[in-house]
Amino acid sequence: MEKFIELLQEYLIKAIELTEKMIHEDYTQTERIALMSENRERLMFIINQVASYIVWEDVSDENKNHLNKQIDYIKKLDEQLLVKLQQFKNEVQEEIKTTHQQKENIKGYDLNDLK
Repeated sequence: MEKFIELLQEYLIKAIELTEKMIHEDYTQTERIALMSENRERLMFIINQVASYIVWEDVSDENKNHLNKQIDYIKKLDEQLLVKLQQFKNEVQEEIKTTHQQKENIKGYDLNDLK
C-alpha cells in the first residue's frame, strides 16, 4: 500500500512540474505545447490508475491531506494554464482576423485601372 502512495506522490509531483513548465512555455511553439499536453494527459491517466489501486480507508489522514493539497495545487495550476491557453487562442484569432481584413482590403484595389 505504501508503495502505491509513494508512486502516486511521485506522479503528482511530475504533473505539477509539467503543468508549471507548460504555463511558462512559449505558446507559439505549438508542436511542443501539443506534445507536453499529450504527456500530461498520459500522466493524469497513470495517476488515476495508481489511485484506483489504493485502499483509501487504510491511508493515514496525514497522507490523505498531503495528497489532497497536491491535487488542489494541480487544480489551481490547471486554471492558470487554461487562462494562458485562452489568451493565446484570443491572440491567434485576432491575428487571423487582422490578416483576413488586410487581404480583403487589398482585394478592393483595382490594379487594372492604373494609368
